[in-house]
Amino acid sequence: AVDMIATGYPGQMATTVDARWFWFAASMFPYTLIIFQLYIGLAAYIRQQPPNARGLVKAARTLTVLVWAFYPAVYVLPLLNIGGTDAFVATQIGYALADISAKAAYGIVLYMVAVRKSQPAGQAMALPAFQSDALRTGVAAE
Repeated sequence: AVDMIATGYPGQMATTVDARWFWFAASMFPYTLIIFQLYIGLAAYIRQQPPNARGLVKAARTLTVLVWAFYPAVYVLPLLNIGGTDAFVATQIGYALADISAKAAYGIVLYMVAVRKSQPAGQAMALPAFQSDALRTGVAAE
């Protein structure tokens, strides 16, 4: 990760297209190694998960890879003849989408993994009594 940041940052600051492409290529090497380790390296860990959580752990892994894909895509926007305010706005939208996905969506998936891993095998997720009463009757419990 340090290598990826150390090679990516100079590209962000580069003033020429050639320099930016060079640093992009240099940062993609450690990026690719991280993605490979995340996706392939976690396969054995996922197989060890309880069956009721395994699918969500796979989803968290896939979501991480997809969210990480935003960063190189946003990095190259200025290299695609997108300039001025359009490049700035596109970059901010890209980073916002990545942040929303990484924080909100990923947080929900991890919460669901924790809930499933806390349940005894084969037991469905139960709502707390106050929620189930309110849902069943339409009246909030007091």
